[in-house]
Amino acid sequence: GHSEQAFTSTIARVILVGNNVCSVRHTGDALLLKYQSKKQINEEHEKIAKPISLLDSLLAQLAPSIPVHIMPGEQDPSNIALPQQPLNMCLFPMCSAFGTLLPVTNPFECVLGSRIILGTSGQPIDNAKKYMNISSPIDLLERTLSWRHIAPTIPDTLTAYPFHDEDPFVLEQCPHIYFLGNQTEYATKLVKGKEEQEVRLICIPSFSTTKTIVLVDLASLEAFPVKFDL
Repeated sequence: GHSEQAFTSTIARVILVGNNVCSVRHTGDALLLKYQSKKQINEEHEKIAKPISLLDSLLAQLAPSIPVHIMPGEQDPSNIALPQQPLNMCLFPMCSAFGTLLPVTNPFECVLGSRIILGTSGQPIDNAKKYMNISSPIDLLERTLSWRHIAPTIPDTLTAYPFHDEDPFVLEQCPHIYFLGNQTEYATKLVKGKEEQEVRLICIPSFSTTKTIVLVDLASLEAFPVKFDL
């Protein structure tokens, strides 16, 4: 209705936080495709391409009305080493006519209004949990903020592109919104710094398993989970 349209008109940006398509599990037979028929090879290629095609169709409905940032994740067709590079626009032929679909890196940082937004698709915290006595993702996210390093286990146990002169994962400025994608459940916390900084920490749950998105009020930094009945 009218109230729903009024609400959606206040949304300034959509950020898809990685793992946008499901990973295709290859069977032992699939790994031997070079020894099989051309038909079987084409079927396997179609199986891999179908999730991307469905994503393109979905984004083609969303992108004309609002800018969309799409981050790569662990399951997406991007490089494995962090920082992951933006998904290639050739994957989204239906969206190529719109200038509002914006493939971005992982980690990703942008400025909306006066708010600095920073986050990852989840790999740095998922990896760090394995080696630290901190089980809560939101608490570990807070620790990385105080450490001023968003990927503390790089390069020891998490693959990263080798940088010689600088570390791109060091926090040079304090974000207002600091998010972590593809978690098992939603969590949030507002933390305050020594110089009166306020940072909204958000664990964004995996949409495929929870059907939940997160809305953030840029003025108040309040976060609201919204669950879809699908």
